Amino acid sequence: MSIDESDAWLAKYYKELLERVKDQIEAYYNRLQKDTPLDAIVSHQQSYNKYMELYQKISNELITLGEREIKGLENRFVDLYNSSSLLVSKNFGTTYSADKDTVRRIVNKVWCQDGKAWSSRVWNHVGQLQQSIMTNLSDAVVAGASVDKLTENLMNNFNVEYHNACRLARTEMAHIYNEASVDRYKDAGAKFYQWIADPTPSFTVRGKTTSVCDLCAELDGQIFPITDT
Repeated sequence: MSIDESDAWLAKYYKELLERVKDQIEAYYNRLQKDTPLDAIVSHQQSYNKYMELYQKISNELITLGEREIKGLENRFVDLYNSSSLLVSKNFGTTYSADKDTVRRIVNKVWCQDGKAWSSRVWNHVGQLQQSIMTNLSDAVVAGASVDKLTENLMNNFNVEYHNACRLARTEMAHIYNEASVDRYKDAGAKFYQWIADPTPSFTVRGKTTSVCDLCAELDGQIFPITDT
């Protein structure tokens, strides 16, 4: 799975969810504006009930999104680990036999210094998406904003969290590729590795020009024990 394929896969889920949530919020907003309550108490209770009903619907949609994202990414990470392992093994002239349970443990292993698994990060940005959706909805109702403005804000919310999801996937893919390579180097009996920075001054990723970082340039050519990885 390439980075572009990963982004496209995530985009599909986020786009589908955006359309469903947008329809639900617009329906709620329009109903709210058309209501002619008998008195303030009834009005407040009806509005609250509708809000909580919408909140629950959006919560369910986002839980589904989180579950699909985690399951889909895990499967793709497993495939990436296996394909990377096979490639490195072939270059070393060794063999690689995938064990499904072992590979799943590897791709789900906590490796960041904050002690958080990537799946918890998925739930984190899903939660942020829910909070921003409901906050913008409340603000729009209080301010009497138009449904068009509400939809614009909603699209911005989804855009932010979609890019967060893509960034998470790219980070994990890079880590898993390195993890698979190092594991196969160890299988082949390698004791050391040499850091080689891309000699190209800059390269293009998704249409954007990026320069080699100073740290990579500093480490270029240095040799390290493979046990340090």
